[in-house]
Amino acid sequence: MSPLSGYIFRPFLGIKKSEILEYAQTNQIIYHEDSTNSDRGYARNNIRHTLVPILRSIEPSIDTMFMSLGEYMQEASVYLESHIEKWLFESEKNSGKPYSFFSSTFTHESYFFQREIISYLYARAHNGSTQ
Repeated sequence: MSPLSGYIFRPFLGIKKSEILEYAQTNQIIYHEDSTNSDRGYARNNIRHTLVPILRSIEPSIDTMFMSLGEYMQEASVYLESHIEKWLFESEKNSGKPYSFFSSTFTHESYFFQREIISYLYARAHNGSTQ
């Protein structure tokens, strides 16, 4: 996940919650947590409250590992998106129409790249949504 994604800015993404709480206490800032953060009915919360502590007990540096993995995946996503855009640009030049391509060109790509092209086009058509 990127600190900046579209119109969403996450300035504290790379900061541990314990550091935020310590800063708030030191500077007498009232800290408020959304009540849904503790609701284990959400899979992400269940993972955060159940699985992550177990992983930390096995590997104390798991937070750093997750952060590195997230940064790596973000870089991979940017790289992939640039290649999709180049591919579409070339395809549009050949077909003469925006966001279009010949099926013969498309089917010569890997299934992975085909899925990513379709996902990219879907997100573009639905204001960035991947749902």
